[in-house]
Amino acid sequence: SEVDPRAALEPGPLCDLVEQECMPSDPYLRDRLESAQARVLAVYAGSEPLGVGVLATSDARDGLELVALASEERRRGAFLLEPIVGAVLAIARRLGQPVTAHLPRHEETTLLLLEQLGFERLGPDVHGREMLR
Repeated sequence: SEVDPRAALEPGPLCDLVEQECMPSDPYLRDRLESAQARVLAVYAGSEPLGVGVLATSDARDGLELVALASEERRRGAFLLEPIVGAVLAIARRLGQPVTAHLPRHEETTLLLLEQLGFERLGPDVHGREMLR
């Protein structure tokens, strides 16, 4: 599901997931969500968010950036995040723009998922996150 970016900051399970799993690795995420300059994609089981991805326009204006991709800790795994990555790739294809992902280096399962889906590692960004394109 696509969610209004500001809804990801309203108190509740989605906000908890974003704050715990995404905010620590992206210093600009809160600003992007508050200004609605991002698309929030989430996977739900009923009303419970299990995974979330945040897609933003690149600051360098050369495509899209997947600035957050995370799942609830007790449900970690590639299968949960694959629909979010699929939606990101569909959006990028529709817009004719490349996607660069910026993810924490310790999220090896997520990084491997992106590699299996055709992304290539480019090395660390200025914040120490792994970049993939």
